[in-house]
Amino acid sequence: MMTHENYLEQCVALTLIYPFWPGVRYLSILPTNHAIDFMVGFFGPFTCGATVVHLRTLRPEYVREAFPKYKITYVSLVPLVLKNLQKGLQARFDALPPGRRKVFDALVRINKALTKSRPRLGLSRSLLKQVHEAFGGELRAIIVGGAFTEPQTLQFFYDLGIPVANGYGLTEAGTATTVNDLKPFRADTVGKPLPGMEVRIVNPAADGVGEVSVRSKTVMAGYLNEPELTAETIVDGWLLTGDLGRFDGAGHLQLTGRKKNMIVTEEGKNIYPEDIEAVFESLAVKEFCVFAANYIWPKRSMAGRKTCARPPSRAGAAVQRRTPAGRQRAQQSPAKLQACPRGSSAGRGLSPDGFSQDQTQYSGRASREAGQRGRHNHFQTSFTKAESRPRCPASRDALPEYCV
Repeated sequence: MMTHENYLEQCVALTLIYPFWPGVRYLSILPTNHAIDFMVGFFGPFTCGATVVHLRTLRPEYVREAFPKYKITYVSLVPLVLKNLQKGLQARFDALPPGRRKVFDALVRINKALTKSRPRLGLSRSLLKQVHEAFGGELRAIIVGGAFTEPQTLQFFYDLGIPVANGYGLTEAGTATTVNDLKPFRADTVGKPLPGMEVRIVNPAADGVGEVSVRSKTVMAGYLNEPELTAETIVDGWLLTGDLGRFDGAGHLQLTGRKKNMIVTEEGKNIYPEDIEAVFESLAVKEFCVFAANYIWPKRSMAGRKTCARPPSRAGAAVQRRTPAGRQRAQQSPAKLQACPRGSSAGRGLSPDGFSQDQTQYSGRASREAGQRGRHNHFQTSFTKAESRPRCPASRDALPEYCV
């Protein structure tokens, strides 16, 4: 249950960092019932006299046209949309002729060096004029929230002179609790507490990580008709968020994961699945699964051996067919698995992952199988690599093999 005071206090706190005034034009893309758009696309403009631009359609071409047409000042996005926007811009940059690409990269490096301590919008708009003109030439910041945003995505836009206001919050505490104030820009944190917000770490471990708790006038009155749940969540005026994090020396909050996801080993070590997943972010794999070793399957030793998969024979080769829904399905006999001694011919002459780089497609089923039983301290990663036809030397049975 949120009160009028909750939202008004949140509005005051946010506009102290990212002000609205008559003449500001906010592009509303998210639904107004979304906590972020409800605050910065409804409360903020109404209380400060700013303008809100609503589009009849959210088709990409109309959204792109809205920036220069209405000279947008602010826009709020969820991380997925921001990531797709990054991919689109990067594709355009990659398509530049070599000469223009060198000039562009040099301008980006100059802008990055000159804006290290704080944003300099006028300078960035002069150095990277075409990029900023595509956003209307008056964009002050992109507001992002609702889920985790990759630091490299935040850094990508900041290097172009487009600050991204990332932060941390939850519905029970209003919209935002911490926000990056860009003084200086930090892509590795979720910023500092907003004015009027008290944030502390409860029961911190040796590394400083503990549960994030919040106390402010933006904290909810409680859960509707759930007095017991409310009493568990709000203790002595402090909202227990269930998120884990730490404060660094500069007062920035760094999140590490969810309390309910944390795994405690027999040795008392805390394992955060989010940290493990981050290790594999750079892999050319669409989805992957992390699971506890010796938990799903019995414990076994593979010392001195590699696990190899043998594709089906020609009679069982994959046959692609298109279903009425437009999806492709592969019909094939299951691949045979066998153990190959280290140094066998199966791995020679291949790319590092054992596949021909230009013919490999990756697919998989993502799920986290490491439960919360607190007794697993080893992890294995499982990848499903399908629809591939690797170029491999002949093996013992004149059938190609590849190591996975």
